[in-house]
Amino acid sequence: MAWQETLLGRMRGGLNSDGSYGYGYRSRGAAEPTALAAVALAARGEVAAAPRRWLASRQRPDGGVPVLDRLDGPCWPTALAALAWESDDAYQEHADRAREWLRRTHGKAFDHDEMMGHDPTLVGWSWTDETHSWVEPTSHALLALRADEPNERTGEAVRLLLDRCLPDGGWNYGNTRVLGNMLRPFPATTGVALAALAGHPAVTPEGMAAVQRSQEWLVSALEEARAPLSLGWGLIGLGRWGLSPASKNDWLTASVDRDLEADPLHDALRLLAMVPGTLSSPWQRAVPEPAPIPDSDSTGGTGRFMKRRPW
Repeated sequence: MAWQETLLGRMRGGLNSDGSYGYGYRSRGAAEPTALAAVALAARGEVAAAPRRWLASRQRPDGGVPVLDRLDGPCWPTALAALAWESDDAYQEHADRAREWLRRTHGKAFDHDEMMGHDPTLVGWSWTDETHSWVEPTSHALLALRADEPNERTGEAVRLLLDRCLPDGGWNYGNTRVLGNMLRPFPATTGVALAALAGHPAVTPEGMAAVQRSQEWLVSALEEARAPLSLGWGLIGLGRWGLSPASKNDWLTASVDRDLEADPLHDALRLLAMVPGTLSSPWQRAVPEPAPIPDSDSTGGTGRFMKRRPW
């Protein structure tokens, strides 16, 4: 597909001289775009040695990977760096140290407060040390630790994500209700959470009902969304459950056509959205070819057309 070749060409030619990618081509190296670019390039059979090497050069002795070049923290991108290293035997020691860092770190729990719309005693992962757990860093960590045997730590993280799911489906940054007002879900965060939950045995039948509501909401939301973060993570999250909207290539083509400025992170996520089974895992059953989902405007709804997975 022409748009994929366009993005691959930009990524091949837009690598910084030190092997990194930034939040914009030729901008200062950052761990998040570098890690996801390495995952996307490897998934497409491209060489990703330079981004992996840059991430390794930034890893701290304790295993954490700081967010930006020349900074010592915060280290929330460590989970994404582990994903970038895991498919390359040369970096297994770095990946192991990153996962150990994740096992040692955690978000901060708080006493339950009726003003809060979620259970603040549940512990996942945070954006920075000594702060509350939120949806995206918790989801990133679950993806990086998916080769672990299911355990109490990852099980609690799953419970946290399900607790933060909005009543009608979907997730935002990690709140459901504030000052009595129900908040709205975001497509990107919903996709990240769905990707992390796929196949984990701690997802209960009640949790599966929340997952299905979220899948249906996300398919509907993506029909209007063309922002790269929304489309990229949204389609990755659906793909982890074996689901693929019939019009996703048209949506991604339109997203690329609307680009005002090239961005390695956006390009990487859109490329990953087209790879079946992205980030498949040992605790997840074999990922099937994504089942096509007819557009909702031609079917009167999305839920009854989704091919369900057996868990």
